[in-house]
Amino acid sequence: MSAICSFYKDKTIFLTGGTGFIGKLLIEQLLRKTEPKRIYLLIRQKKGLSSDARIEKLFQDVVFDRLRAERSDFIGKIEIIPGDLSEDNLGISEEYIERLCETVEVVIHGGASVALNDDFKPVIDANLKGSLSMMKLCRKIKKLQIFALISTAYSFCPYTEIKEELYHIHITINDLINLVDNLTEIELKEKSKEILGKWPNPYSLCKALVEDVLINQANGLPVVIIRPSIIMGTYSEPVPGWIDNYYGTTGILAAIKAGTIKVARIDPKAKADIVPGDIVASCVLAAAYKNSLQRSSRVKPIYNCVAYKETRPNWREILDLSKKHPYFNSFSQLIKPFHLILEPNQDLFEIYSIIFHLIPALFIDFIFKLFNRNPTMFIRYKKLCNFIQSISYFGTRSWNFSNDNTVKLLNELSEEDKRLFQFDTKCIDWPSYLIDCFQGIIVYLFHEKPNFSNCTNLRKETIDTVIKCIFCGLIAYILWNYVAFLIKSNS
Repeated sequence: MSAICSFYKDKTIFLTGGTGFIGKLLIEQLLRKTEPKRIYLLIRQKKGLSSDARIEKLFQDVVFDRLRAERSDFIGKIEIIPGDLSEDNLGISEEYIERLCETVEVVIHGGASVALNDDFKPVIDANLKGSLSMMKLCRKIKKLQIFALISTAYSFCPYTEIKEELYHIHITINDLINLVDNLTEIELKEKSKEILGKWPNPYSLCKALVEDVLINQANGLPVVIIRPSIIMGTYSEPVPGWIDNYYGTTGILAAIKAGTIKVARIDPKAKADIVPGDIVASCVLAAAYKNSLQRSSRVKPIYNCVAYKETRPNWREILDLSKKHPYFNSFSQLIKPFHLILEPNQDLFEIYSIIFHLIPALFIDFIFKLFNRNPTMFIRYKKLCNFIQSISYFGTRSWNFSNDNTVKLLNELSEEDKRLFQFDTKCIDWPSYLIDCFQGIIVYLFHEKPNFSNCTNLRKETIDTVIKCIFCGLIAYILWNYVAFLIKSNS
């Protein structure tokens, strides 16, 4: 029998981030492959929805279809713990805290605020204070066997060589919390460069500080840290290409498909540090199992769950593949032709943004005003700029991640565990996987049926060419008239 399945059998598990992408995959794998006694989910309360209603709504997602078919009695093993990562003691009542401390054996902390362009306070409260509260709770749990933290491979992104270890941080966790508690949001923004140092955003800095605290201050706690890179759709389980969010690379591809993004500040030659979501979930479960057996060790291991640099595609290859494959050409795409410029240079990127984003937005708003409609495109343009800016740091750089601990973990598993909990990124067929991801965007995010017609592909290319010609002609006409006006004015 699988050693990992045996470990989780009859265990009581406390999971944060259960409504998120990786959280759903963890729940699905635990319930379908293992036989846990109970899974507690920390979920924020919502008015008008009972716990039973929230559980029912959560498990309506297509990702649980296979689970429902294979194990129809799983609902009884789930219980919601009302709470909030950003509140003191996770917002959990004393009654529930007592129950967790008496019964829980495995804690998987995956909950976080993942927005890259959020203000300081919500990110600090959820990611930093929330993790400290979780560590405090774990010290009270009597039968705790493992505390697994899902971090990010970019926690120490200022360093280009990232091994499975900690690096120097310019600010302490207490200093950062004091700044956030004592300064206004405006003052924090004014001091943002000083506070962040070489880190690009509060999210990655918080993750680095949380890792530092767990490694250096969580004495006596059985801790393991898993760092996934950019997470995309599933590779194979429970279905290929499943995705439920617009973060990171998925957001870029979805925006292209929707005709929203025409230019992105990305280096086309840079390798895309992406990893399938189900591989991350399997790695988390395997790492938690393995390190629960090593409680006496003072070493708190870190696992970089990343793809091999030699095999993963660059951004140009991803873009070319998505343009060619008919999966990406749904019916609505016929009127929103596929077009994207990858430009790493900041100055050229801004010029292209004005031409392909700002001018069309202002033109559409002008048309809206003519028809007495509320102009919204400029507001959307500003949001688009914020999104592009948040990902540009990661799209214009390359990192060398080592994954020695992850490879060792995989090699130490039995063949049965390797089959059930597959996280060997060497086995990824990238073209096939990316095609599944493109299809997943259409099916699971846009709720459309993929179009397999080559005729549709040809029509799209024709329309794309016509629209490009019209747009370029319009720009040329405006420039010609502007030059003519200048000449006339000077004469």
